This record gives sequence, C-alpha cells and structure tokens, in this order.
Amino acid sequence: TLLTVEPVRLRDVTTARRYAKRACDLARTKQSDSLWMFLDTYALALSESGEFREAEVVQEEAVSLIPRAGEVHRAEMQERLERYRKLAEGSP
Repeated sequence: TLLTVEPVRLRDVTTARRYAKRACDLARTKQSDSLWMFLDTYALALSESGEFREAEVVQEEAVSLIPRAGEVHRAEMQERLERYRKLAEGSP
C-alpha cells in the first residue's frame, strides 16, 4: 500500500492520508460497519505524517468501533494506539 510499500522511498504518505480520510468520510456518510478499519488506516497515515496526537484520537475511535466479528484485530489495534500515545508524548 501507499503507507507500507518497500522500499520506504516509494511510500506516498500524503496521498495515503488523503485517501484514508476520504474513505472515513464516505464510511460515516454511509454508516458503514467497516468504519473502524478505515479509521485504523487513517490513524496509521497520521502517525506516518508525524501527527501523533491526532493518530491517537482517531485510533481510539477505531478501537471503540470494533464489532464482535472484528475482535481478532482488537489487540493489534490497541497496540498501535499505545504506540501513538507514546509518540504523542515524545517518547519512542
């Protein structure tokens, strides 16, 4: 994807962030059950852009919206949330 492609020089965080934000906006409009997945991607894009506080807020929302069917993703997403919190506080 635009956020995770290797080598790193091929990544396009700006475009990925814009697309992820748009996906979230559309999912909200359509009241999609998949909003939590789009928010998770958007939080990653924000984090990669250095916007750790915003990534933390978005990831919190994503974690809160995980349905029972997506429960297998909760631990992984919670781990990312903790990482965003630490980065927002200035610690690696």
